[in-house]
Amino acid sequence: MRVDRGALLHAGKTNLKYLIESTFFIIDKNSRQVPFVLNAVQADYWVNISPRDVILKARKMGFTSLRLARMIAKCITQEYRRCVVISHEKEATKRLMKRARDMLSSCLIKVPTSKDSETQIDFPSTKSSHGIGTAGQKAFSRGDDVTDSEASEFAFWDNPGIMTGLEQAYVNNAEACIESTANGWGTPYHALWLRAESGQDPDSEGTDVYGHKIESGETIGGFYRPHFYAWWRDPSYRVALDRPLERVDAYEQSLKDRFGLDDEQLAWRRAIMSSMSDPTKFAQEYPATPEEAFLASGGMVFDADALRQLKESRRPVKWRGEIRDKGNYPGLDVNSSGRLPIWLSPVKGHKYIVSADIASGVSDGAYSCADVWDCESREQVAQWHGHIAPDDFGDTLMLLGAFYNWAFLAPEVNNHGLTTMVRIRDGNYPKYLTRSDNSGGTDMGWFTSAGEGGTRADLLSAARNAVRTFSSKINSLITLHECASFVNLRNPNKPSVEKMGPQSGAYCDSVFS
Repeated sequence: MRVDRGALLHAGKTNLKYLIESTFFIIDKNSRQVPFVLNAVQADYWVNISPRDVILKARKMGFTSLRLARMIAKCITQEYRRCVVISHEKEATKRLMKRARDMLSSCLIKVPTSKDSETQIDFPSTKSSHGIGTAGQKAFSRGDDVTDSEASEFAFWDNPGIMTGLEQAYVNNAEACIESTANGWGTPYHALWLRAESGQDPDSEGTDVYGHKIESGETIGGFYRPHFYAWWRDPSYRVALDRPLERVDAYEQSLKDRFGLDDEQLAWRRAIMSSMSDPTKFAQEYPATPEEAFLASGGMVFDADALRQLKESRRPVKWRGEIRDKGNYPGLDVNSSGRLPIWLSPVKGHKYIVSADIASGVSDGAYSCADVWDCESREQVAQWHGHIAPDDFGDTLMLLGAFYNWAFLAPEVNNHGLTTMVRIRDGNYPKYLTRSDNSGGTDMGWFTSAGEGGTRADLLSAARNAVRTFSSKINSLITLHECASFVNLRNPNKPSVEKMGPQSGAYCDSVFS
């Protein structure tokens, strides 16, 4: 086949997509080398590329290959490009370099290169370069100018902080992309996605669930634009049917109602699930929504679907403010940034219980949290959440208890909690939890003991059951988010030992309050 190299290069300078589709080849899902013609999902993303992109996706949609091809095409046609791809682990880095070499070797335009090493390819005719590294390389790209970057499977990086150095290396008009499948709720990638979404949502309040200001997806390099590609966006994900499906379950019907999916798409979903050793992992590999992607991928302790339903059925906040001592009675000073949201005011004749988890009060540490529950309806009616000294928190709990018909107080007494409990006792509050044992050096409050048969296991078992069966109504977004990021943690050195706790960077104060 005769190729007009000059014409293709000239056209490619202003039309990278034309150059890729005219001269590049790719290995498809059937392990065949075929011309690199963008699939429907890739084509949609191509016309929506921005200088700063974050992509959340289902498996095998071809975004890494697309970004790789785009950077190589730039190196072929444009001068002084410094393109960088960073992967999550060394073997993936090797595979990406091999893919880059394969694209160049099969390209219909023969492109001269030099320094064809394990980590870099130089293009002497354009004085451009294409480098690939691993996130574990702490100083990768530090000190170098970067014109184009691809952060592949960012959610699985051991050192997400490397992005800060990479962003500082961006030149003016640099093009950067962070793409990954999800790896759990409350992780750095999840936080990045929420910031990006917040920047695109004109109705966003600009804060996270803890009241921290969200910087609208802004980083050193600029604003990240979120792109989510659900499995059903790929038109090839369908199975031909000669008749409609006889039955669809409630979740399948919700997919049809929300996204307009047809029976052939649902049939594909069923076929993939039936081929998986663990069909419950489908949502992790092929999410339908961003929330589902993060919820399904973290080894969650609490039921993801139940948390979603609880979130959708939350009551709106009735009042928000600070509980104060008004002299002879407790009162609420209304304040939009207050630490006490109230969903239901106290009802005469109702009994309430206040549970609490106590932290040190350090401003950059864990939070203290108190939940007020209606004993009859088992609904969460108020929650205090913030940083406060343990002894002062005792005063807050007494005021909160008095406000809710002299509620029964049951704070945890581990660590700082004993200081809180002593303040409650010395304040002569009339109703608080006492025990027949002296665990933790006191018979007051709730003592959490670890290990098999300990009270921690009992508490988590009861909480999981309450979520799964909807026997308790949770209104706090903080509680629901912390339940979502509470996962099964496995020690690689002791794989048989399981422990439940918050994901890295997440909190669990409201899980135990």
